[in-house]
Parts: sequence; C-alpha cells; structure tokens
Amino acid sequence: GGCLREQLAFYSEKFFDGRTLEIDYRRLKGGHSKVFYYDALPTRDYGEADEDYFKRVEGPEKALEAIKSLNHFHVYGGDVKRRKKRGYEQKKVDVKIAVDMLSHTFQGNMHNATLLTNDLDFKPLLDALVQNGMNISLMYVPSKTSPDLISSADVRSSITPYMFTSWIRAESPLNVPKSQSRSLVRSAKKQ
Repeated sequence: GGCLREQLAFYSEKFFDGRTLEIDYRRLKGGHSKVFYYDALPTRDYGEADEDYFKRVEGPEKALEAIKSLNHFHVYGGDVKRRKKRGYEQKKVDVKIAVDMLSHTFQGNMHNATLLTNDLDFKPLLDALVQNGMNISLMYVPSKTSPDLISSADVRSSITPYMFTSWIRAESPLNVPKSQSRSLVRSAKKQ
C-alpha cells in the first residue's frame, strides 16, 4: 500500500497538478485470482488528541475498508511509527508479507506470485521463494528499484506511467485519455 500510494502521489504532482487520483483496485488486480494487500494506519503522535488522531486516520481507514469489501481482496495491516528525522515509516508490514509468501509457498497454496514493491529488503525473500519453486513476478518503479531486486524475480514488469494510469478509477475526477497516457510514457522515458 505504501509503495502504491507513494507512486500515486508522484504521478499526481508530476503530471496532474497535484489533483487527487484514485486507484481502481479491480483493474490493479488484473488476472490474479487473489490480492493480498498490506498497509498500515498511522499510530497516534505523542500528545495527539483523540479527535485529531481519528480525523487524521479517517480517510486511510475508509480506503482500507473499501479495499476489504472487494471480492478476492484480503487486507493485512501493520503499524506506522513516526521517526524524528525520517517521518512516518511502516513497521511489521514487510515481515508479514515475507511470512505469508513463504507460508503459501511451503503449503502449496499457490504456484505464481506477484509482488509490487521497490524495497530491496525483499531480495532475500524473492531469492528464497524462487529457490523453493515459486514463480515470482515483480512489479516495480524503474527509477526507484535496485537492479539486484529486479534480477531476483522470474518475471519483471516495470510500472510505466501508462500502466499506472490504467489503474486510475474511471469515476474519479480525472480519467486519463490514452493520448495523455502515451505522453506520460514519453515523458517518463526522458527521466
């Protein structure tokens, strides 16, 4: 969830004047039979009033509930901690992803898995899964992902601006025309 949100904010600022973009999670699901979505709600800041905290997490909480309501989607959470110099960071999410992917592999519940991430910390996980016979696809943002992580997957799919805009909700205030998506691709290749 964090990786997806970060990229959504990036494209919103870079190409759409900061307008609010919403993901259509059914489109994101594509041909996958199940989606395991991992994210974390922020924890309360030190001294933060109940009212302020509940107001701050209301939007993210509703978004996770909407994802949970979709068929074949399963949402799992962790925590978000505030670090003085680094801001908010997700905790426990990466470990939960690793445990779940390894468990499903060892139990034979799946034969193919796709992971959407830019985080090099997942390289040992992908190596272990591949060595244990799992077919691993990695969806990643090229400019933010280590070649070491990319090479550890069986199938590699870079998230292009065109691909990303295909996941934007048609009902949102912004429906990206195919011609604009192509210009996004050209613009991204120049970076």
